[in-house]
Amino acid sequence: MLKFNPHDVIFDIETEGATTLEFLKEIYPPYPQFVPQGVKCGNLKTEEEKAAKIEAARLEHAAQEEAHWAEKLDKAALNAETGRVVTIGYLPVEASDEEAYLDDADFDEERLLRRFWAGYEKVVRQRGRIIGWNSNGFDIPYLIKRSWIVGVPVPPSVFRGKWISDTFVDLMQIWSVHEFKKFAKLDACARVLGLGNKTDQACCGAEFAKWYRDPERHEEARKYGLLDLTL
Repeated sequence: MLKFNPHDVIFDIETEGATTLEFLKEIYPPYPQFVPQGVKCGNLKTEEEKAAKIEAARLEHAAQEEAHWAEKLDKAALNAETGRVVTIGYLPVEASDEEAYLDDADFDEERLLRRFWAGYEKVVRQRGRIIGWNSNGFDIPYLIKRSWIVGVPVPPSVFRGKWISDTFVDLMQIWSVHEFKKFAKLDACARVLGLGNKTDQACCGAEFAKWYRDPERHEEARKYGLLDLTL
């Protein structure tokens, strides 16, 4: 079992994705163009039948292209290349749940990242740890990549050869007994341990950034973000 020390900090990030297809199309390779010559029409006798088949194939190709970009847009928040960090939540292990908080740096991502790495260096000096769920598989790589992209220095001590520092503790890896590529949902783990759940919340991860920016829904989003820290 993991034993906490007084300087350990639980953390979690929330992200948002690009909002325009134009940006995504600058990042990702272009979708293959439709090639009429690739439509097999050998068994068709008239030009009208051939034209109809080619048009049907063109429409199907267009629908597939639209679905392709819609999926990219839907998942943009999950990739550091097409997303950004909106909030980083913190809860010192010795603090009460009511002391958990979300830092948004007034939506200044560069400042938010600088604060995170400054906090990391403080935890290192105190020989504490930074603890999350799937944090070594998602949160920390995301923060590192976003820092590289926006020009925020990442402390050299973050890296340990080709791995990341032992300062970062991923509870999902511990729960999975470090089984290779074993993924477990925080909600499912919390339920089986009788700790509550996330799915009863009005907000969800996909809506977090939009709700967090909306004064009428901000509080529900904030509760959702804090639950990942206190669950």
